[in-house]
Amino acid sequence: MGFNWDKHYNYDREPPPQKPTLLERIEKLFERFGRGRLFWISFLVLSILLIGTTVLVSLRMDETAGLYVLVTIFGIGFILLGLVSIFFPTTMWNLQHFLSVRGGEPTDFYIWSSIISGVIFVFGAFIFVILVLSTI
Repeated sequence: MGFNWDKHYNYDREPPPQKPTLLERIEKLFERFGRGRLFWISFLVLSILLIGTTVLVSLRMDETAGLYVLVTIFGIGFILLGLVSIFFPTTMWNLQHFLSVRGGEPTDFYIWSSIISGVIFVFGAFIFVILVLSTI
């Protein structure tokens, strides 16, 4: 005689709710604060930090001032690309595949890899600018 599961388990009961994944939590955060607002706030803060670093370094007032401006423009471009990858991964997917796919959606793996590459781009921009400005 074995244990009778049918007698002790209530099949009419609803299963417990699933915990939201990390990606769902991030999407909820974007919905709450507004994806565009977070994007522009972080872009402005990071750009101001980058421009401030460039201004502090360029106070030496020598002939390489044009290089400081060029490095800052490249750094801001990398920051912009990284933040777009972080905050708008589906837009990046649409830009990459608008001619090759009709009505498709990115996978979760693509979204995560886009977010991770965006973080790498933002940190890489700061490292690039700091290394270039420290060698001038």
